Amino acid sequence: YFGRLNYDYKSKYFVQASFRRDGLSRFAPDSRFGNFPGVSAGWRSSEEGFWNGKFLEFFDDVKIRGSWAKVGNDQIAGGLFPYLSQYASAPYGAISGIAISVVGNSGLSWETNEKLDVGIDVSFFKNRLNFTFDWFQNKNNGLVLAAPLPVSFGVPGNSIFRNIGDMENKGIEVSLGGTLVAKKDFTWDANVNFT
Repeated sequence: YFGRLNYDYKSKYFVQASFRRDGLSRFAPDSRFGNFPGVSAGWRSSEEGFWNGKFLEFFDDVKIRGSWAKVGNDQIAGGLFPYLSQYASAPYGAISGIAISVVGNSGLSWETNEKLDVGIDVSFFKNRLNFTFDWFQNKNNGLVLAAPLPVSFGVPGNSIFRNIGDMENKGIEVSLGGTLVAKKDFTWDANVNFT
C-alpha cells in the first residue's frame, strides 16, 4: 500500500507526508510486512512580506527545507527464503542421505534506513547563480549478516543470518552552480559540489 499527501500554501509553505506498507516473502509471515513513513517541509522565506530592502533583494529565491523518511531494503543476504532451513544430499558413512545445508532464522525482519536531511537553496542574479547546502544523516538498522556460531553447534557454515548490523554516516554537501554565459546561440553552465 502507498499513500502521499501534499500541501502547498501560496508557494510559500510546503508539507508532504507519505506512508507505504510493503511485504516481502523472504521473511516469516509474522514479520513479513514493514511500515515506512516519511515527512518533509519547506519554507520559501523569500516570499514573506519582510523580504525587502536592497540587501534582501540581492537574493531571488531562498528556501529552507527538511525531510525525514524510513525505508526498507528488500535486497538482503541469505537467499530467497532465509527464514527457512534447507536440506541437501549428504553422505552418512557409505550411505547417501539428506542433512540440513542451511539453518533458517524465522526471526529475521526488515533492514531499515532512516534518512534525515536539512538544507537551504538560494538563487542570485536573476536565478543565474544557485547555491545549495545540505546536512544529512543516514542510519542503517538491522542489517542482515551472517552471525558466527561455535563449531560444536554443528551448524553448516558455522553461521546463521541475523539482524545484527548497524551503520551510520552523516555529513554535509555543498553545491554551487550557474549560467556563466547566456547568449542566443550559446550557453555555458558550470557546477561544483563538495561532500
